[in-house]
This record gives sequence, C-alpha cells and structure tokens, in this order.
Amino acid sequence: MVRGKEKSNASLRRDPSWKYSVQVDIGGAEKTYVYLKCNFCDKVVKGGVTRMKEHLSGSHKNVAPCANVPDKVKEEISAYMKKSTTAKHLQQEQFDDRVEHGFYYGSESGKGSSSTIHCRGARGPMDQYMVNPGEDRGQTQMMPAAGTREGRRQVLDFAAFPELKFDFPIFCANIFTTSTLNIIVLDLNPLYDATLQRDYKEKYYRSLMPLYQKYAELLPWGDKITSESLKFFSPIVIWSKINSTPQNYEVLYATFKDYFKAWLVSMELAVEAVNDMQTVCNCEAQHRYLAWRAEKDPGHPLLKRLIGENLAREMIRHFLFEGVDSLGTKTFLDYFPEYHCEDGSINHKRSIIGKAYKTRPWDAGGEFIGSKAS
Repeated sequence: MVRGKEKSNASLRRDPSWKYSVQVDIGGAEKTYVYLKCNFCDKVVKGGVTRMKEHLSGSHKNVAPCANVPDKVKEEISAYMKKSTTAKHLQQEQFDDRVEHGFYYGSESGKGSSSTIHCRGARGPMDQYMVNPGEDRGQTQMMPAAGTREGRRQVLDFAAFPELKFDFPIFCANIFTTSTLNIIVLDLNPLYDATLQRDYKEKYYRSLMPLYQKYAELLPWGDKITSESLKFFSPIVIWSKINSTPQNYEVLYATFKDYFKAWLVSMELAVEAVNDMQTVCNCEAQHRYLAWRAEKDPGHPLLKRLIGENLAREMIRHFLFEGVDSLGTKTFLDYFPEYHCEDGSINHKRSIIGKAYKTRPWDAGGEFIGSKAS
C-alpha cells in the first residue's frame, strides 16, 4: 500500500536513486508496486527505490546488477545505503530499549508510545512458518538468531472482519517482537461489549473458554492494560509478554493457529441478522471499532515518526483499518467524546479514566472481576 504512494511522496525524492532512474507504468503489472527504469541500462526494476539502489550498487544477490553504471554512481549509492543502514540500526536499538522498559497497551502520561514497523528483510516469530511470494515453497524457513540484524524486530498486525450481516467477533492478532521480547495480543474482539452484554458473551465466548485456558499458563497476563482498551477485548484475550526463545515461538504459533481456527469454525456456525436494523447496528459497531483502532492503535506514533504523518495516517485508515471512512460518517469524538480537548482536538493519552488492570480482569470461567483485578 505504501509502496504504491512512492511516486507522489516528495520526501522520497531525496534518495539518490531518483537521479539515475525514472518511474514507468507497466500495463497489466501489479499496481501495488512501483516500477523504475534504470537510466544506464534501461532495465525495469519492480520494488521502487530500494530495488533500484540494489541494482545500481550490485549489493543484492536476487537483483541483477547494472552493467553500465559508472563507478562514481555505484560508490554514491553504496555510501548512501551504508549511511541509511547505520541510522536505522541506531533508531532500532533506541526503540527496543524503550519498548523493553515500558507498556505497549498500558496507560501513560505522554503522547503515546509503541509499535508498528515492518523492516524489510527482518523476520519475526511467525516468519519461520511462512513463505514469501516467489520463494521456493519446498524449502524450510529458518529463523535467524535473535541477536542478528534480521532477528531484531518484526510486527504482525492482522485482523479479519465478518460480513455486516453477522454480529460475529473480529479476529485480532497483534504480535510485536524484538531480539529479547515478544508482545502479544490474540483475541476474537467482541463487536459488542462482552462485559456489559452478557448474552453476547454467552453466545460467542462460553464455548471458547477452554481454548484460553489451554494457553493461560504458557502466555500469562502481560501487565497493565487501560480500561478504555479493555472494552474491545473478550474474556479469551491473550495479552502477554514473553522472552524470545524457540520454545516460546512454538507456543505462540500454536496459539495463533488455534485461535484463528476457532474463529473460522465458529464463523461457519454464525447466524445472519434477522432484519436490516441488526445489520445497521453491526455496521456501526464495526465502524466504532475501526475508529478506535485508527486513532488509538499503539503502532501509530512510531509509524508516524518513520514515514511521516500523512503516509502513516493513510496506511492506517486505508489499509490496516480500511472502512473507517466508508462504513459510517461518525468521527472518533462522536464515539468517544471523553477524548475531546477544549480546542476541539483529540486527546492523545491512551487513558482518560486513568484506570488500568495489572492482572487479568476475568476469571477462568470468563466472568468479569475487574474491580478485584485493577
């Protein structure tokens, strides 16, 4: 999604690759990619300025090097890549330290912190089980050592939504990993408040409590979570922080598979809305969820620092949480007026109430015990 915006983002023009290439349109090609043509050999490269730098510098085994590039240009590109890599490593080390000493979903007094970044080439706990497009599916994916560059940091931010005619929960997987720590949220996010609407909780979560109990000890509660965020979680939520070890990765992957399978199986048994009014209510509930995630997703601040406010907001609103601008007309403050500032802006604090749950606010049977757990 972001790659497709490369043409219009003026800040990316500072990359020296633009001096030695031109963007071209390829008929019938994948629209999410940027295609650049080398000025020296006319080769068309898919993947934007990153691939073009690798083409000009001859630094990547999977990208054909330019045979006609002048030595001076090759040296310029190589120096730029080295400088960029050094800066990224410093940024990454500083961020890893902040994450390992703070809260991911917890309350804070500043403008917010956290998480979502995808480093090209980096691998996280889920990647050892995945195959990238174009790779040989017969080869086993091996995860690099945690201390290596490729093992430093990775995010999986994944959601699956039911059709609007169902009041079914939203599958949510948010997994953030550094070289030493994994921060995990796995849940079937309730479309309606499962704490206030007991019938909704009974309908969708009672039969799934054994699934949570299966992994409760292996993935213990991950410390404080705000009362505002809790509205969007169910009694079976996995919210945990675990060390980066092969054994923990196996547990994490098994949990992910079981939770996603449970969502798929339960979805097959879901019953459609009996009238249009219920569908309208489901639509508004999904829109409210999207409005919250688009504004309060913990990865937003970091994404904004990395690619700028405009691209970060576009990626969040039109890719990660697509639908926030099309499913309804209400704004974030319409749904959550408690975040309204005097000047009309949105308060960036994660918690207005100031209440957080350090221990799990549900018992083993799924009953809310928040007053005891806070």
